[in-house]
Amino acid sequence: MAQSLTEIQNEISKICAILRYLAACAVSTRVAAAGNDKFMSFADEIARYVQSAEQEVAGFLRKVTQMGSELGRIGEEHQHVVAVVGSAVGAAAPQLMDAAKAIDRRRVDLEGLAARAAPVMRAAGKKFADTLSALQIGDMTRQRIEHVQEIIRAMREHMQLEPEFPGIHGPALQLLDVLTASLSSEFDKDARNVVATLQGVASDARNIHNLVRDFAAQSESRADSTNPSVKDRLGSMRQLVVEIEEAGRRSASVDATIRRLAIELLNNRSDIGNLRSVQGDIRLLAINAYLHCSRMGDLGRTIGAIATEINLEGDKLGRSATAVLRALADLGSGGDDPGCAKADRDLVADLDDVGIALQEMDRESGGSVQLIATEGEAIARRIETVVRDLDFSGGLGEQLATCSAALRQALASAAPVQTQIPSDAVTTFSDEVYALYTMDSERELHLTVFPDMRARVQIGDRCARPTGASEDEIEDFFL
Repeated sequence: MAQSLTEIQNEISKICAILRYLAACAVSTRVAAAGNDKFMSFADEIARYVQSAEQEVAGFLRKVTQMGSELGRIGEEHQHVVAVVGSAVGAAAPQLMDAAKAIDRRRVDLEGLAARAAPVMRAAGKKFADTLSALQIGDMTRQRIEHVQEIIRAMREHMQLEPEFPGIHGPALQLLDVLTASLSSEFDKDARNVVATLQGVASDARNIHNLVRDFAAQSESRADSTNPSVKDRLGSMRQLVVEIEEAGRRSASVDATIRRLAIELLNNRSDIGNLRSVQGDIRLLAINAYLHCSRMGDLGRTIGAIATEINLEGDKLGRSATAVLRALADLGSGGDDPGCAKADRDLVADLDDVGIALQEMDRESGGSVQLIATEGEAIARRIETVVRDLDFSGGLGEQLATCSAALRQALASAAPVQTQIPSDAVTTFSDEVYALYTMDSERELHLTVFPDMRARVQIGDRCARPTGASEDEIEDFFL
């Protein structure tokens, strides 16, 4: 744009000089042809064309001059933008690199911490999963206790219905003893496993807390109080970005003014286009005057010389007008360079994005370490409190052990039964109790007390299995 405008200004200067020379030629013609109406008319025509052309060129020249001054101002603004951006980038680059190095050091430290803490955390997670699985013993114990209660109820009903056979309570006591002893033993073992696992989880939680606490202490000891933090660096960088944005806005304002003036110049190109018509008319007048001069002696030779000069200057006027129109065409097709503005916008956006990313990374890493450092010890203490409150041995465990011991004592002190127990009564009682069980371990314990029932159970299982249909049944189905 600046090159096209310079070319236009040079050609306008030539046009102004040509018009001044043509005006002087018109005056010389009036002086030399005083009293000759034909030549005086020629001089008046030349002067009128020159005056009209000067008015058109003057209006066009004002816009060119204004655009030139705006271009000068935009040159200063662009230099200011380059200076601001250059200094800002030069100042921001080391800060960004320092911030990135600080974040990278933190990343390396966190990776080391993760490598040390990962095995401990995986072990804690596995123990916690084992704890959740082991805690299902509560529901299983409840079901087995309910089954024992149902057996006692069934035994009482049979003793009430058949009081003449009191010896039935012997097998019932033996069954209760086996079930209760197994329940007490398994409950005690599972309860101890839960407590031990929870204690392991608490220990792992404290180990993780100690690792993070040591990491935080090392980070604080390595920190340099004189070295600006990432946040401080980002604040300084943001101030530089503000200066870049302000310079960009000022440059955009000047660019808008230049575009407006360029459009006005393009809209007024007809003023310069008229000069080509003026050039043709002036040359035609000069040629006619030159032809009339050949028959008029010394006056004719004088006017002929002036007409020749007018013809030559008219040709120069046409060439300059053509050059201006060509420069205007280049000005209209050139337009702005969108890459420069986009580069400025991308620079600001990239600086902002980098700053936000660094700040977010620093906040997340610091927040995670701080959370574990402050909450890890509290979590470990809460788990230990839960473990202390799980008083299995003083509650249900003791009651089960006491009940099992009482059953064994009752079974040992029971007098041997002389009356033969009818097999039907034992079978009925055994079948009724066996139907209560929901666990295979209970059924197996029952069969150890009533071994005669094992054969009947195996036969029942075989009968319960689905059998394949015979060929006759299949044919009947499809028929």
